[in-house]
Amino acid sequence: MPIAFPQKNNEFHIDRTLDYLGMYLLLLCSLGYFLNARRFAELHIQFSFLDFPIFIGEIILFFCFFLLTAKYYVSKPPWNHWHAILFLYIIFVVMKALIGYQKWGPLALRDAALMYYPLCALLGYSFYRQDFFDKKTILVGVGALSIIFQFFWFYEYFLFTTTILAVLLIRAYPEKKVRWLLWLLLILVMPYEKFFKGSRTMLVGMVISILFCLPVILYFAVWKLRYKVLTVLLVGLVVMVGIRRYFDRDKLRFFFDVDSLNQLLMIQQRELDYRKQTFVPIEITNLRLYNPEGVMEPVKYKTMEYPDEFYKDFKNIFSSPSLDSAYGNIAFRLHIWRDMIDQFLQFKPFWGFDFGKPLRSPRIEMLGLAVSEWLRDGWIGAHNSFLYMIYKTGAIGGLFILVLLGMITDLIRKSLKAKSVTGILLCAILIFWIVVANFLLIFELPYNAIPFWTLLGMALAYLQKSIVQNVPSLTPT
Repeated sequence: MPIAFPQKNNEFHIDRTLDYLGMYLLLLCSLGYFLNARRFAELHIQFSFLDFPIFIGEIILFFCFFLLTAKYYVSKPPWNHWHAILFLYIIFVVMKALIGYQKWGPLALRDAALMYYPLCALLGYSFYRQDFFDKKTILVGVGALSIIFQFFWFYEYFLFTTTILAVLLIRAYPEKKVRWLLWLLLILVMPYEKFFKGSRTMLVGMVISILFCLPVILYFAVWKLRYKVLTVLLVGLVVMVGIRRYFDRDKLRFFFDVDSLNQLLMIQQRELDYRKQTFVPIEITNLRLYNPEGVMEPVKYKTMEYPDEFYKDFKNIFSSPSLDSAYGNIAFRLHIWRDMIDQFLQFKPFWGFDFGKPLRSPRIEMLGLAVSEWLRDGWIGAHNSFLYMIYKTGAIGGLFILVLLGMITDLIRKSLKAKSVTGILLCAILIFWIVVANFLLIFELPYNAIPFWTLLGMALAYLQKSIVQNVPSLTPT
């Protein structure tokens, strides 16, 4: 990221203090999300003169940007075209948020978060310092993660990320004997089964990331060929045994039984064709900004009865509730995505739909899917962050996605050029989140978005400062 902060000797102490404070705030925020994603994210304050709450993530980001402003004032970096682009981007987000808020209310701020959370990458880049990760920080970090792995509930989607971060911290420790003890500790406390007891999306993201980083790391390694082959076989064996022993077999069947999914979509299309003749969307005026955990209101929704002949050539593929969920979840997403694409192609909003305009899926509502969610909140989640970004910001969203993918590609290129194992592992984390963002609410929700964008900024800083500029680093490449 080209926005740099030059340091003078008489400014070093202040600049270093600001960096440390910013890093601590971002790490503590991410730790809160790791330990209890939704409950921590929903901590907020409510002022009587506002019709929306201010959440803990936004409060922490406010203080971080205050520190960044102070750092900017102390360092006085020269103005360049990246500052102008950043300024125009902020103006775009603010204008969309204000217009959406005036038309649709506080829900516009939720959509605005989709585009202002990426500014955390600027925070991660600006606050990152190599000397922050000294021996004491490494020991505290590995120890804390080990305790959490062993004794605490944690947000499962962070497992792959935190495991790689633990590996990076251990690799960075300079004393060999202590480093071996840390490796042993990590091996003993690692919750292996949780890697395979999660969702299909989580498994796919991990497998793709491993397929990316393992061949590259082995290419870097100065090992004999037989050791490289044994490593591949060992990793493959661990993954296969983990899937076979812990992963839900009905979810696994889904990957190899496309015919059953097609049958489900076929019968749902018959239902849609029958229902759309008389379908009238329910008017929902009480739009929720968010739904507190555990709050479920009674659902009053009359389901549709269909002729028996709809199902005469449809075999029963749902032999278990788990299998029903496995096929139903992907069909649910496909219907939402089709409605989003249809709406976008119909209205062709160059700047995207208004922030705050509730996403309603006629197909989902006609089929009576996820009724408790959209009828309660007045909108449905897109379950695809990239598609939702284009849906809400149009051409800017498309350009933003291209820039993001270009940045990650550049990180991979620099890591390959420098033969940096650390860089490749950081890229593997980012690839994992890019994959799962195609199926989940990642960039929209603070407990996913803030850690992701912060880590992206730190990865950019690491490769820029440690490898490209050849700054001395505690972390081995």
